[in-house]
Amino acid sequence: LRGRDTKYVRQVNEYESENHYGILDKAREGVEGNLGSDETMDELHMMDRDMPYSVRDEKEKCLERIRSIPIPVSILNAARQNHIMNSFNGIFPEIQRAYMTMDNRLFLWNYYEGNKFQVYEEIDQTIISVGLVRPPDVMCSSETKTKFMLVLTTPVDVILIGIEFEEDSVYSEITLRPTQFSTTTDNVHMLKVLGTPNGRIFMGGKDGNVYELVAEARSSCFRRKCRKLNHSQSVFHTRGFLRLVLPNFLYTMIGQPSPIIDLVVDHGRQLLFALSYDSSIMVYSLGMNGNSFRYICSNRNVAREVLNRNDLRDTTNKTDWNAQNFRIISLHVIPLRESSSLNLVAITNHGHRVYFTFYRYINYIFGGRLYVKYVRMCPESLESTKGEVNARYQNGSSPEAITKAHYAENTLIMADTFHHSTMGHQTTSNGHTLISVHSENRERTMVESVESTSMLGSHILCISEAPMLARVTTEASFLYAKGRNEPLRGLNLLAVQHVLPPRQVLVLTERELVFFQKKRPIDEMEEFLKNSRLKILQERFKENRKEVRTMLLTLACPVRPKEPRDDLRRDPYKKVRIVSEEVKRKAEKAFLDLNLSLQSGTNFAGEFSSVHDALYLYASRLFRPVWFWTLCVSNTQFTFRYDESDLKAISTPLKNLLSFFQKNKSEIVRVVKESYMKRIEQERRRRRNGGNYRSRSNFKGEIETQWKAEMKSLRALMLLMRKSMEAFAILKLAVREVSADSLLKYMRGDSLTLLRTLEFHKLVTKPEGRKLLKALIEALMNIKPETNLLGKLREECPSFFGDSDFKYLQAVQYLEMASGDREQRYRYLEKALRQYKLASRASDFDIKEACKKLDRVHHYPGVVQLALHRASIVRQGEVPMPAAVDSDDFRYNKEIDGVGLDFKHTAGWRQKECNTCYDSILGMLRRRLRIQHHEHEGTQIWSDKKEEKQERILDVQEEEELITKAMDTALSSRDEAFLRKLYSWLIQNKLDNYLYKTRSPLLIEYLKSIGNNSLLGDYYMKNEMLYEAVELFDNMIYNKSTQYTLDDRIHFLIRSQLCVKKLIKQQRFGDTRSAPVQIDSDYEHKLAKQFELAKLQKKILNKMEERLREEQRRGDAKDQERIRQKGIAMKDLNSGLFRIEQLYDTARKMGLWESCLSILKFTGVKKESIVRRFWKNMICERINIARDDWRPYVLETLPDQFVSDAEIFPLPYICGLLEDYNRRYKSEQKDSKYIIKLFNRLKISIAQRIDAYTKLLISTTTDHARNLPTTIIELVNSMSRNERRDHSDSLLILLSNAMAKADRENRQVLERLKVDLQRDQQALDIYY
Repeated sequence: LRGRDTKYVRQVNEYESENHYGILDKAREGVEGNLGSDETMDELHMMDRDMPYSVRDEKEKCLERIRSIPIPVSILNAARQNHIMNSFNGIFPEIQRAYMTMDNRLFLWNYYEGNKFQVYEEIDQTIISVGLVRPPDVMCSSETKTKFMLVLTTPVDVILIGIEFEEDSVYSEITLRPTQFSTTTDNVHMLKVLGTPNGRIFMGGKDGNVYELVAEARSSCFRRKCRKLNHSQSVFHTRGFLRLVLPNFLYTMIGQPSPIIDLVVDHGRQLLFALSYDSSIMVYSLGMNGNSFRYICSNRNVAREVLNRNDLRDTTNKTDWNAQNFRIISLHVIPLRESSSLNLVAITNHGHRVYFTFYRYINYIFGGRLYVKYVRMCPESLESTKGEVNARYQNGSSPEAITKAHYAENTLIMADTFHHSTMGHQTTSNGHTLISVHSENRERTMVESVESTSMLGSHILCISEAPMLARVTTEASFLYAKGRNEPLRGLNLLAVQHVLPPRQVLVLTERELVFFQKKRPIDEMEEFLKNSRLKILQERFKENRKEVRTMLLTLACPVRPKEPRDDLRRDPYKKVRIVSEEVKRKAEKAFLDLNLSLQSGTNFAGEFSSVHDALYLYASRLFRPVWFWTLCVSNTQFTFRYDESDLKAISTPLKNLLSFFQKNKSEIVRVVKESYMKRIEQERRRRRNGGNYRSRSNFKGEIETQWKAEMKSLRALMLLMRKSMEAFAILKLAVREVSADSLLKYMRGDSLTLLRTLEFHKLVTKPEGRKLLKALIEALMNIKPETNLLGKLREECPSFFGDSDFKYLQAVQYLEMASGDREQRYRYLEKALRQYKLASRASDFDIKEACKKLDRVHHYPGVVQLALHRASIVRQGEVPMPAAVDSDDFRYNKEIDGVGLDFKHTAGWRQKECNTCYDSILGMLRRRLRIQHHEHEGTQIWSDKKEEKQERILDVQEEEELITKAMDTALSSRDEAFLRKLYSWLIQNKLDNYLYKTRSPLLIEYLKSIGNNSLLGDYYMKNEMLYEAVELFDNMIYNKSTQYTLDDRIHFLIRSQLCVKKLIKQQRFGDTRSAPVQIDSDYEHKLAKQFELAKLQKKILNKMEERLREEQRRGDAKDQERIRQKGIAMKDLNSGLFRIEQLYDTARKMGLWESCLSILKFTGVKKESIVRRFWKNMICERINIARDDWRPYVLETLPDQFVSDAEIFPLPYICGLLEDYNRRYKSEQKDSKYIIKLFNRLKISIAQRIDAYTKLLISTTTDHARNLPTTIIELVNSMSRNERRDHSDSLLILLSNAMAKADRENRQVLERLKVDLQRDQQALDIYY
């Protein structure tokens, strides 16, 4: 560690170079850790009740008298002159008044105005008690000035009197207004009046009952406008149950209940506690919202429990303390923020404190239990030469007659009617003794001190505490709650003493009102520094040296609270204490004292020096009012939570601390280093003494590591404070200059969301906070475009507003000028683009927002140029890595072009930033092409959010030209990564026409890499790259891959033929470029023939699909094997081109005879044997499939193109086959006219029929020709007379041949037909 001061001083001061959020997160964790430790509640039951009291001398008293105000002479004279029967006194600190009652008169004394008071004499009965309450809901309105009400109780009535203030201040003049709300007491004296914040009024009666005063807007037949409810007479209460079941004479024999003398409400737990004169305590529940009432339980044996808890059997004076002289005089609530287990503390007449715990059963259904947790005994004496006294009762020297008591925040102040001498003997006197017990706020043990103040010649009438109205500022109120107003359960005095002034106690006596001030620990330290008695305070806080340094730091960098409002100038806390320069110097010197640098204990593992811990602790306490709070009041409003004065009050002490840090950084490093050197020395001493120690190298390594960690932590704290100060500066400007309407106008939606929801600690430690602050700066510049504002920002906020931010705002201003001046539009746009490019070298440059701004002014080429420029300088390493990336936890994973990439640190961020630039370009193109191509609306490629409405400053034609220019700029880029992304986006969104205009080898390479040969072929054709297109199409046509379907290959054949035709035409005109394949007319004929064959294949495929659907429709698809075979055949047909032999075999196997004929016709086969074998196989297969029906129905649907072709349709041979099967199955079918019907369906001419049967008779033997005459007879009979005349010659030859081979019966018919034919022929000849 030697010789490293300069290095670490430099590192502590380097906040600009180490501007990353990893270090800020470490500082944030340290701040929040200290905030949590301050909120940790020290349970009261952890105190050692036998711990002795420390007795303070006259010079070190914690409670000091600061001033007194005499009671007005008029009030004192009124008390002396008249014969007063009943008089009561008290203090209402909420309205800064004291009250005195004299029989039926009420005096309200404004003790801050001296002699001013009001008298209320409109009551004819003696006033028994007075209470200050909030008005009920029926009496609250926006018009009335009644904020408080007085409840006056007499023996017969309860009266409500309104208090109206002339101004909106409790110090102004008041007017007492009688109201119409009053009710009778039924002769029950109400001894105590208590009000709740929600307007409920409770009263404690002398009959031992708890009453509630209920006021309603109007009365009814059964209810009065104002009435009292007796809550103690319910059947669930013991007394109410006995009154219900017992007769009156028996109920009166039980005895009268003890009067209620005190009522207190626990607002956090919604419980009401009632104290009776016999020291019994009753507990009532007010419900979850405080609007109900229910009896829970009671404790009537408090004295016995106290005696058992303190075990007085071994004491010599146990007879002096028994149940007869034990009495509770007052109850005080212990709020949740002070203890989670204790609910109540009772003060006895001897000054003992009895702590109670209330245990409730399930949701109060089965009641609960109030029991004594422990008892803190009174001090045995109020004077001691040893500096401390035991906690036990001592007859003769301990308090004997406590009449008044006040308990709040671990401080007890009591009034004793006896005077205690030094010798321990007590004597009564006309004066009271004020006894105060204070908590010392030390760690691990709850040490208390006791002191007494003699009030000679005066009796104490009331003790109260002045509320801190003037000091309830924004920053002070936020100390006791976290974000969203979540209350804290505990916050000790040390955590708030730098903001809140010393507490002031009011003591009302017979002659005056005395103000006492309770010193804070920091006040005591200030006195010790003035008197150079620091060692005494060090001894008092020896268990927590961190707190000592923190208080010294508070004095060296004091907090100056805001001046109170004008209406609170008379508040007792209005005086702002100013620390003198001498105290500041002494505190600074003491802070850097080496004797305080070491922590207690010997285990140094993981511990930093007290200097480090004190700096973090004080900084965290300064941050508390804003740390967990959002900047706006709610998530739905744009109202700032803090005004400019609040931010100034919070940031000023933080600025002082930062200045102190920077001023003494070398001394801080020196003190911290020397503390570590002392640790090493202690370890060496322990080693010499033979104690357990670690190895030398290991210990030094740990010390070295811890030293570096502490220096880094201090540097992080300095960076955090610097960032916070810059954030405060921006917020102060925003609060002063920006309104809610301006925010809505100049900030976009995501920034407004951050403004509503972002907490302060995220504002300075997270990237989104930096984004919000920059948005606020931009809004400021739009609202107040002034040069002095720019200078302030650049001077006070260098981290958030540097040179790049200045250029960015200049670019924004140029864009606004371009929108307003159409003539100079393009000049301003170029200037804006130039400034954007200069600002884009910043690591946190928001490329998305900049591109959106250029997009809004329709500078589409500028969007492309800016984004590509940003991506280029990022990739080349000219942009520093931002803070959020500089951490070991940052990893970036993304799929790019189908390849999984895993980047770390710089490489990952640069890749991500480049992708952001690319996405900005594509986003602009997507929005603008949506306007241009309306036919794509509704599809998935335009599924992004709707574009914000904006004023159109260009016509449609000019806008389209700019879009085209932007697209050309993007396509002409040299950024291969961007071009690949752009190509992919264009293909995905079906914008191929932009690709056809690009002549780039990269595009061809990209299309080949993704396998999009169809688009590549179109690209070749559009750019007249015919040779490449032919080669590509040839590869795709004959490729055996299943990537292309039959339709694709037919399409490729069509486009290939077009390319070949163009090439042949070019060759004719002298284009002699070398072709990848031989291009001539033979190649063209080959493609045409392949195209025709492909069409035949397509027809076969369609026919098979049609048959398969028909079989499924008819239910013939049960044969799964046959269906599977058909599926395989169809898949093969669709995956490639077949040869003619393969195609014919497939058609024949599938029974597609028509397709077979098409193939035969396509091949031009003229061999008669092949054709005859085909027809025989076709007809024979049909007969074998269904022998019950020999007729080949396949012939009935034969197209005309096949029937008219005699080469593939040999009619004589087909007729012979049909006659043969007709002869075989004639007896079964008995359908000899089927052949004639078939001729008619096929539309075979008469001449063809006659010629076919003539040839058939000649070539057929006698045995096979026996059935022919029958068909010929039917043929002739089916002909009309005119048809016979037209074909008479051929018919006569046919009939003559048929007669030669016919049997006798058919021969006669044939002869008759022949004779008729000859007769008709002769008649025709005669006619001509």
